[in-house]
Amino acid sequence: MKAFSSLFAKLSIGLAALLLLVGLLYVFLSGLAAQRYVEHLSQDLHRSLADNLVADKNLVQQGRLNQDALKETFRQYMVVNPSIEIYLLDLQGGLIAYSADPGKVKREKVSLRPIFAFLDGSEQYPLGDDPRSHDKKKPFSVTTVPSADQPEGYLYVVLRGEQFDEIEKMAHDNYFRRLSGWAVAASLLVGLLTGLAVFYWLTRRLRGLSQQMEHFEHTDTPPQALLNDHSGDEIDHINRTFKRMAQRIRLQLDQLEDKDIQRRQLVAQVSHDLRTPLASMLGYIESLELKHDRLSVEQQQSFLAIAHKQGKRLSRMIESLFELSSLEARETEPLHETFMPAEWLHDVAQKHRIRAEAQGVTIEVDIQHANLLAEADLSLLERVMDNLIDNALSHANDAQSLSLSLADDGEQVAIAVTDQGQGIDPQQLATLFEPFARGDTQNNERHHAGLGLAIAKRIMLLLGGDIRIESQLGKGSVFTLLLPKATK
Repeated sequence: MKAFSSLFAKLSIGLAALLLLVGLLYVFLSGLAAQRYVEHLSQDLHRSLADNLVADKNLVQQGRLNQDALKETFRQYMVVNPSIEIYLLDLQGGLIAYSADPGKVKREKVSLRPIFAFLDGSEQYPLGDDPRSHDKKKPFSVTTVPSADQPEGYLYVVLRGEQFDEIEKMAHDNYFRRLSGWAVAASLLVGLLTGLAVFYWLTRRLRGLSQQMEHFEHTDTPPQALLNDHSGDEIDHINRTFKRMAQRIRLQLDQLEDKDIQRRQLVAQVSHDLRTPLASMLGYIESLELKHDRLSVEQQQSFLAIAHKQGKRLSRMIESLFELSSLEARETEPLHETFMPAEWLHDVAQKHRIRAEAQGVTIEVDIQHANLLAEADLSLLERVMDNLIDNALSHANDAQSLSLSLADDGEQVAIAVTDQGQGIDPQQLATLFEPFARGDTQNNERHHAGLGLAIAKRIMLLLGGDIRIESQLGKGSVFTLLLPKATK
């Protein structure tokens, strides 16, 4: 059953059925055309037969119809030429006399319309009534008798009588049908073989495409790409589309595999980073539970303070994980608004100045283009700036400065955070914005980027901008935020 379900088999069956229908239609039309041809030929050959009979057989004498001559003519033509039948009609078309067997005549009169059409030449091949049948029409020849000037009736000659029909039927059955049958069979066979060859040639590309799809299904290996052109027919277009789709699916599968690897790494990193504050917090709480009667009030307060600090650290990390997950899933929709970065940068500096002064760090604001306008979600943008300034202050030493600057970067607004810290190893810069990435400082301390820079990167991409970093060991780092300019 599978062989008959293929496209080639269905096309072949459809072609065979179509050719058979065409063959039957051809037989019917050719038979009808042959019959009309014989009728027209008979009428052309015997158009003057009725006039000749009147003249040759002396049917009219002294202006009157010779009844004896008419009867003799009937008798002679019944023997000599039985394919014709002769009838004598009155002026109303009624049958007066005839050469046919009286028992087989079924009409008492025939229609005069085709007779008039024959006599005045208004129709080239009129068909008249057959007196032997109630519904058949036959080619005929007719003339007025005794004359056109003094008509008393019509000599009506049916050219294809009953005997002619019987002989023609036998010849048609024995010859025409055999000939037509062989012709139709040969035509069907040639047409079928030609059609099968054409269908096989047309469907070979579909079979090839199907094989490529099956290969891709089992191996995930995309087929070789075609040239990016628009030539060929619909099958070529489907082939090109499938190959582009297969390559896209392969790329997406690779991306999913990479994402899965990153997910496993992230789970491992999250487990490690969450375990440290959790273990510390649980350790101090267990110590309080086991040794509370042997610890002084100051020691108990110290243990509680450390456990509380580790709990807050753990809470911040969990909140950061939820925030990063929300940003990765694009669940956070930014509310863009137009603002002046110069004024906003002064507000951010004022917000962190108290902490900086407590650490002996000076915050400087450098504005090169005060009239610049940018578009961003200020709450998300402030989240990024808080993270960058917090990292800078966490790794700053006394008597250092922290610079916040604003510049025009073509189609974007550039906001830079420059510190004078120990810098980051260049080998760590490529992965610095990945979750739980860390940069080694010059003194082998851990420049803890954690989740903050990963969140900052996702936020900047969500705002339609980006974040860049430049760092040198021993000289500090520069984090630059790029924001789209406001459309005026």
